[in-house]
Amino acid sequence: MGLPDDTPFGIAVVGLDGRVERVNPPLCALLGREQQDLVGSRLDELLEIAEGDGLAPRECTWERPDGTTGWGLSTTRREGDHFVSQVLDVTAQRRAAEELRAANDGYRWMIEQGRDGVWVFDHDDRTVSVSESLAHMLGREPADMLGHPPHAFTDAEGGAMLDDALERRRAGVRETYELKWVHRDGHEVWGLVSASPLTDERGRFAGSFALITDITERRQTEDRLARYARQQEEIARLGRLALEGLALPALFEEATGCVAEVLGAEEAVLVPAPFEASPQAVSVRVAGRDHHGTLAVRRGDGWEPAPDELTFLSAVANTLAAAIERAEAEAEMRRRALHDPLTGLPNRTLVLDRLAHALAAHGRRAGTHAVVLLDIDQFKVVNDSLGHEAGDQLLLAVAPRLVAAVRPGDTVGRLGGDEFVVVCEGVADATGAATLAARLVNAFAEPFVLVGEQHHLTASVGIALAETGTEAPGDLLRNADAAMYLAKERGRGRFETFDEELRARMLERVSIERDLREAVARDQLTLDFQPIVALADGVVEGLEALVRWRHPERGLVPPDRFIGVAEDAGLIGAIGAWVLREACGHAAGWQRLRPLTLHVNLSPRQVTDPALPRLVAETLEATGLPAEALVLEITESSLMEEGTVGPAVLRELKALGVGLVLDDFGTGWSSLSRLRHFPITGLKVDRSFVAELEGGTDTSGLIVAGIVQMSHALGLDSVAEGIETEAQADRLRELGCRRAQGYRFARPMDAEAARRLLEAAAPLPALV
Repeated sequence: MGLPDDTPFGIAVVGLDGRVERVNPPLCALLGREQQDLVGSRLDELLEIAEGDGLAPRECTWERPDGTTGWGLSTTRREGDHFVSQVLDVTAQRRAAEELRAANDGYRWMIEQGRDGVWVFDHDDRTVSVSESLAHMLGREPADMLGHPPHAFTDAEGGAMLDDALERRRAGVRETYELKWVHRDGHEVWGLVSASPLTDERGRFAGSFALITDITERRQTEDRLARYARQQEEIARLGRLALEGLALPALFEEATGCVAEVLGAEEAVLVPAPFEASPQAVSVRVAGRDHHGTLAVRRGDGWEPAPDELTFLSAVANTLAAAIERAEAEAEMRRRALHDPLTGLPNRTLVLDRLAHALAAHGRRAGTHAVVLLDIDQFKVVNDSLGHEAGDQLLLAVAPRLVAAVRPGDTVGRLGGDEFVVVCEGVADATGAATLAARLVNAFAEPFVLVGEQHHLTASVGIALAETGTEAPGDLLRNADAAMYLAKERGRGRFETFDEELRARMLERVSIERDLREAVARDQLTLDFQPIVALADGVVEGLEALVRWRHPERGLVPPDRFIGVAEDAGLIGAIGAWVLREACGHAAGWQRLRPLTLHVNLSPRQVTDPALPRLVAETLEATGLPAEALVLEITESSLMEEGTVGPAVLRELKALGVGLVLDDFGTGWSSLSRLRHFPITGLKVDRSFVAELEGGTDTSGLIVAGIVQMSHALGLDSVAEGIETEAQADRLRELGCRRAQGYRFARPMDAEAARRLLEAAAPLPALV
């Protein structure tokens, strides 16, 4: 009986002496020899067969007469008085697999370490032979795998991939791909499969040959890295949402949702109290300066979180804690922006807002609206004789008396200094407003205890009525102010109502405007300079220019009495240009004494002027002052007010090389998302925060620390203004503020005094 020749296997019948008795044509073809050359030869001289038993295929090699080498898989079984050896030629497949694998440098090291397993399938994808290394990879014996398709050793997803791969091999495709196999004990084994089709001598598909490398460790590492990357991505996303100001409830929902998804948990909850984790659950504290709650996660599969999962949970909890504390700080800053820091009453901004709403609703409500302005008589005397602490005690004592004197729906606010305001909605008539004003005056009937002693004080009150609802809030406030000053003129401790007589007095404002138009030409404007020092050593690093008006009849007119008029009359541009030119001229000369910065205040109207950058550039060129020596200060409220400051103007100024400082920071309810769009180089901590530092209130310290830390994080300079005591200076040093100005170091001085100060070259604390 002849041997089959329609098979991809070469077959040899070998006697017990090891010599070949019969061969089939496929064996002659793969060895490159004729049948008569093979019969009688020793099989071990024709083939170099690796050690092993007869059940599992063994690798073998041979050398053809033309000098080429072939590779195969050999199995041998004994049948009676002879052996039957089968050889599968895998030379082409071996070379193809190695070419595929060598093309991927990331896998070459695995081949070099000999971690490959060999798997051979017949036409129907049944296992014909399998190497011991592959069987061991899957936790099985080679004999147990024979006759089974590869689908038996993977899951449904892997089976679908194998079906597709078989179709491609039937089409003659050689390929490399990764597949997840299932170990006998159930755990995953990842293999890198290099598969090639096997063909018979007629080129027909006869089976498959595959080299498989265990890449489980590498895939596990990749999975860990991918999981870590996903965790970091989610943490970064939550951080961005928090910085963008997403409301806390929505942020909490995002956080618990992403935790449940990333960890595959059944439930993730945020509870506002300590939480005792149950079995199959874990919890982490959401805590910063305070304990804000607990992030608890439950997964009902015997879950024990890995270290990276615990780190992820802690990072999410820290992000939430930071968001909570940021929201609390912003809420406090908003409150401070709308309330007086000393008395807690609504400030000017909130008072005007409520007045505007009242006027807008006038048509829907009966009655008259009134604005009542109150000023404590001789408050300056209290400050000068008893000290600022006594002045603050007085203001704190006045506030509750005023609140007790008004109706429940009225708004009591503090405008600043010793000025208080009451917005009365829906009073019956002028008589009703007068009755309320009288109660406010009578609120001062009882003495105040200041510095341990009783002091009798009075207040002057002005009333402005809004009877039509068309009045502007600012006009009503100015009218009430005029009425209040009339009450002072008529003896103090009384109230007056704005009327036609007072309207005539308002004409005086027109006179101020007229005089202002000639002030520059008549050389009535002058400049004072207040030093800005380094808190560390008191060295003068800059000077702030402060404009003054020396009127021939009115005397020295402070800025708050004429700057507003200049703004309204359109004169601020000319005055601002004069201040800039005059201040830069002085500073250019001082640069020869020592390098310093010159700070010049800009009004909101100046900053909206497109010609401002050109004016600054021309002034610097004309005076010779270096651009980096000039710092322009703008108020926070004007920066944040919609449409007030043009970003293009600020960018042009920054391009010149000058500094841009945000003045009175913390009082204007800045939006950080908008602040980052402006080219600001520094922040000036408002004096209202500085004033409270000496009292040691945690809130003030936290707010100032937050402003300073934010300035450092944004690469901005920080300056604190209004320092009056060494205790305030010490506290600011502790908080990391670098520069400061105030009466503790020097009062404003004229240009000649400033020059002498710079020539002295001594730290300012030694001079005061």
